[in-house]
Amino acid sequence: MEEAAANRCSWVEWTADDDNPAALRFYESLGVQPREGKVFYRTSV
Repeated sequence: MEEAAANRCSWVEWTADDDNPAALRFYESLGVQPREGKVFYRTSV
């Protein structure tokens, strides 16, 4: 986040699977809450 701020970025985004509680706890420990209204798509090629 410091790097993003230094480069004048507006935000930082990342994803985590909902079945990865360790990652979810880590991100929440940063003071960041999950964002509603975001939809993630993936397709196989």
